[in-house]
Formats: sequence, C-alpha cells, structure tokens
Amino acid sequence: MLRKIFLLLPFLLTPPALAAGREVQDGFFKTSDNVKLHDLEAGTGPPIFFEPGWSMPAWIGDPQIQYFAEHYHVVALDPRSPGDSDKPLDGNSPERRAQDIKELDDAGQALFVDDAARFDALLEDFVQHLAER
Repeated sequence: MLRKIFLLLPFLLTPPALAAGREVQDGFFKTSDNVKLHDLEAGTGPPIFFEPGWSMPAWIGDPQIQYFAEHYHVVALDPRSPGDSDKPLDGNSPERRAQDIKELDDAGQALFVDDAARFDALLEDFVQHLAER
C-alpha cells in the first residue's frame, strides 16, 4: 500500500506547469501469454516506474513523466486494455497486472536490475495477501 502511495504521489503533487518538453519514446513488448503491451520511456539516470490507476493509460502521467525525465529514466506502462496496449478478453486481474510488470522488468525495458529482488518480494506478499482474502 505504501509503495502505491509513493508511486501515486508524484502524479498528485507535480504541477503540469513545471513539466518541460522532453522526448518520450514509445515501446512495446510481448508478455508470456502473447499480449502486446505499450510503454513510454524518457530520460536517463536511476529508474522510476509509473503505474497508472486501473483502466488509465500511461500518457495520463505525461506532465510527471516530462518533469522527472530531467534526472531519471522514467518508464510508464499502458496496462492491458487501456492505451495502446492490446485489449484481451482475459488477464485483466491484479495478479496478471503484477506479472506483466515483472515481465516488463525481465525484458529489460525498465532496467530495474537493482530493484528486482525487492519487487519480487513485494509481488509475492501482494499475491499472498490476495489469496488470504
């Protein structure tokens, strides 16, 4: 929960007027269940990952992507169904969304090598929490 708040905070606190025009690159990758997902990337430096809210596309955070790209390598994912990603009839669950993010990292798109172990542990805890409900 704290991670979600931390990732959402920049979206809420950064005024669009502060965003400078930085080049944002479109990228795509295929998941293990053959769904093509779209991502946006900008900047160089330590990575920051933006995960939009449920049913929101990656471009919703464009002002924040532009702002943080000055000092960070920003990656924003279009989850399955919103934005320019494929729109499959199945796989639109929190578990599959977490798997898609892991596969984005595994594909090297986001370059989260240092954070991979922590992300995997958080993912396991999250899935365990859902299973206990």
